[in-house]
Amino acid sequence: NFDDEVEFSEKLMWLGGKRRKLCKEAYGNVLEVSAGTGRNMEYYNLDSVRTPRDKRIRSLVFNDLSEIMVYQAEKKFDELQEEKEQIAKFRGPVKFVVGDASDRRIISRPEGGFDTILQTMGVCSMANPVGFLRRLGQLTDERDKGGKILLLEHGRSYYNIINRFLDGNAKMHAHRYGCWNNKDIDQVIEDSGLEIESKRRYHFGTTYEYVLRP
Repeated sequence: NFDDEVEFSEKLMWLGGKRRKLCKEAYGNVLEVSAGTGRNMEYYNLDSVRTPRDKRIRSLVFNDLSEIMVYQAEKKFDELQEEKEQIAKFRGPVKFVVGDASDRRIISRPEGGFDTILQTMGVCSMANPVGFLRRLGQLTDERDKGGKILLLEHGRSYYNIINRFLDGNAKMHAHRYGCWNNKDIDQVIEDSGLEIESKRRYHFGTTYEYVLRP
């Protein structure tokens, strides 16, 4: 399955730690887009009893285009909850939504907007990533120091020799995994018009970590 396909490469690049770091920043009303099979689920801090009030997650929405992946994500969430002690189980509302989050009919904006929107490895698979990110900005809490968009993405490198390799293998990679790993992520973010609060790059510049504001 998909998880088995990407497990080795993610371990090799220590992406689990980067996913964990990103998810620990989530709070309030949380939307995860391009959620896939739920590879981030184990990293969310869902223990409302032992978590400070201002860091708690109140609600969760998981979204993906693939109905099969959303089904697998929901199953994974239920299994993770069953493993927890009763006191540590998540008590807030949880939704699993199939569809394109850039379509205004798919994701309902909660009153005040989402406090956290998270996406990992999603820009690479989008035909219109700029439009998609702009829609995420509209779904986010726009108050001063309000909502934030957390991204972990992969794309072009700092180095031309690596970019030539990515370009040469992009079509094969897209056919196998459904994503184009040679996109210029920095340019996509710039074109989206979202405010960059912080940015870091790893793995010769091919892994991008962003905190964005609307």
